[in-house]
Amino acid sequence: MGAIKLMSLLRYKYKIRVGKVATARLLKEWDAVRHIWNYLTALSREPGFRFDGSALGKQVTQYSKDNPWLREYSGGIRSDTYRKWAELYVKHLSSLKKGKAAKIGRLRFKSKDKDAPSLSYRAGNYSLKSDPVTEKDVLYLAKARKSTYSEPIRCNVVWSRPLPDGPKTCTIYRDSVGDWFASFVVEVEDQPLEETGNYCGIDWGSQKIATVYDYRLQAEGSSAEKSDLTKANEVNMGKVSRKLSRAKRGSNNYKRIKKTRAKLYRHMANSRKNSAVLWSREITSKYDYICSEDFKVKKLTQLAAEGKGPRRKKKAIARQYSDNAVSLYKATLEDLGKRRGREVISVPASYTTRICSNCLKVNDKIPLSQRVFQCSKCGHTDGRDLNASKNMLRIGMDTSEKDIEIRTGFNPAVVEASSAASHSVMSCAD
Repeated sequence: MGAIKLMSLLRYKYKIRVGKVATARLLKEWDAVRHIWNYLTALSREPGFRFDGSALGKQVTQYSKDNPWLREYSGGIRSDTYRKWAELYVKHLSSLKKGKAAKIGRLRFKSKDKDAPSLSYRAGNYSLKSDPVTEKDVLYLAKARKSTYSEPIRCNVVWSRPLPDGPKTCTIYRDSVGDWFASFVVEVEDQPLEETGNYCGIDWGSQKIATVYDYRLQAEGSSAEKSDLTKANEVNMGKVSRKLSRAKRGSNNYKRIKKTRAKLYRHMANSRKNSAVLWSREITSKYDYICSEDFKVKKLTQLAAEGKGPRRKKKAIARQYSDNAVSLYKATLEDLGKRRGREVISVPASYTTRICSNCLKVNDKIPLSQRVFQCSKCGHTDGRDLNASKNMLRIGMDTSEKDIEIRTGFNPAVVEASSAASHSVMSCAD
């Protein structure tokens, strides 16, 4: 038997260029999607409604027959809309049964003005065909059999990178700036990396995005910090937001500034995502075991909203973590580590800042303004985040399946060099 291949579903996003006719047709398709979604949402809000998948599917089919204009649009879109709605509604019901606050709230109606157009196409409802003039693949979206148009919707894709394999699904959407994008889901084989024999601990912070402790170097590794581009974008965002607050709502100037702000938001999001991917690639290529703090920004924000603890301070800290995109870096690291064959271990954050990495004494609570850790027992001094990342590594490796003992004050490189030197001296003496 051959080796089992591990596969992952990846999303590839490309910008698409559509003409006026194609844009109008896409917006009409979006109207049909909204109509079916709102019909299902209205049904769910009727008294005595009980979810039944098969019965509800028949109702949607009958509703499409009663409204002939819906049959002019792709049947794949109609069925996919029902499938998505049913999936979210089941998740909403399951979250209610747990007795806690629903993570997925009641499904709401989709608005023509407020909600961005989004159309999902499954295999068979779209195709990629080569253009004889440009010699590049063009995206064609299927039309309904009873459509008044004779040809499918044509979308010219800006191929910034090649697709590794045939896509399973395709989603067409428009962002807040007004540009159209195509998102393809592709199944790609995982490529595990060779073992390096090194480990690291990671502490997420508000000053630095991530503080990395390298076990082999016994020092700080490739930590993640805010780039100069991110800082400049944040300054520009403040200027644009102030201009928008002074502009008259609904005027042409207000719309222009609002579009400028949307472009800046998109640029910031792409920049953060790119930085997170590059940093995660570097970390996963260096370390076999990555012990990361199990930190949740959302939980800190909820505590601040509930008024538990000093609310203003917690709100400010949550804002700093959100600006640093800690959740994005953490999710990217876990996803890339899984695909590269690395073990990312989540470590509870309790007491990791207060424990001395040298003598393991639990010290008193340290205020956030104090960035240097000093042990009251042994006098060990270290950076606050670096001390926490050492504790992350020690606790994480204790809970891992591999029997590895992490000793404080132990430098493997120095020990290997000294043992090699002693061996050479002994051989010379012989």
